[in-house]
Amino acid sequence: MKIGAVSRADMVPAAPRQSFGLAVFWLLTSMIFYQGMIGTIKALSPDLGPYGVGFWRTLLAIPMILPFVLYCHRGQFLAVKSHRALASRASAEFLLSLCFFMAIATLPLALAVALILTVPIWITLGAGVFLGERPGVHRWAAVALGFLGMLVIVDVGGADVGGTEGEAAAINWFVFLPILGAMFWAASNLILRRVSQRESVGKIMLWMVLLQAPLFMVAAWPTWQWPDPDHWPFLLFAAACGTLGQYGLTLAHRHAEASKIAPLAYGELVIAAVVSILVFAEYPALNTYIGGAIIAVAGIYIAYRERQAKQREKAHKARAPNPAPAVNLE
Repeated sequence: MKIGAVSRADMVPAAPRQSFGLAVFWLLTSMIFYQGMIGTIKALSPDLGPYGVGFWRTLLAIPMILPFVLYCHRGQFLAVKSHRALASRASAEFLLSLCFFMAIATLPLALAVALILTVPIWITLGAGVFLGERPGVHRWAAVALGFLGMLVIVDVGGADVGGTEGEAAAINWFVFLPILGAMFWAASNLILRRVSQRESVGKIMLWMVLLQAPLFMVAAWPTWQWPDPDHWPFLLFAAACGTLGQYGLTLAHRHAEASKIAPLAYGELVIAAVVSILVFAEYPALNTYIGGAIIAVAGIYIAYRERQAKQREKAHKARAPNPAPAVNLE
């Protein structure tokens, strides 16, 4: 059997055996790589600007992804079925990056990561508005709890960003950037629910960077700075970390259902806090820890209720002779 021939024919790869242990391994690997990318962007932003770093990170990712897609699909490597969906998701991811990259350049790393992880709140709201899902009272309570955690981070004690009182008050407006970024991230995830059923992972990743690179160039142009020779190793590192982080996250979701591994994603708060302290000498304010913990509890409960809803739906379908209607996603 020729492995290459199987890969080319397998436009949407078959799901591997379910393994929670492998899912945890790949999720942890993904989080470490993502924090490597985020930390590098933060470190290079004073020299190149966050959007300049974003452009090079995206552009350099293309030759990292392209060989894999060429191997799997050969001449059909750009052929896709969901042009509009892929363009919409690339736009949402670009807007997410605009918000989040500026946030990590101006805010303590742990603070920005804590607020970007409010994404389950916005997914729940977006699924109700755009996908017709019906969150129940339990999930609405979890959403309210997540909002409380977000308000704790934003309001209680203010963001610990340094500077004079007037400077801190001005900079504190940047705390809304990761919140806005989380909304765009939720939109991207909602689109991915549909497009991942029609396109391969490699094509989704390739189209993402191909569409984002020119957008980042436009965003970076007003403050454009060419990298110095000593910047290139770090730019390559950021591109590799971002690509491997996305790949690891994809494998994690292939080995286990999203609702099973979603609670573990909040471990990224711990990794971000460690990187923030050890690399950037930033000590997150107490309200960041408290609010982040509240957001994590809310997100974990949302994932728990989603898993319960899916189990009830499977049981209902197993008993019903015909496809069952959508259940209440509490």
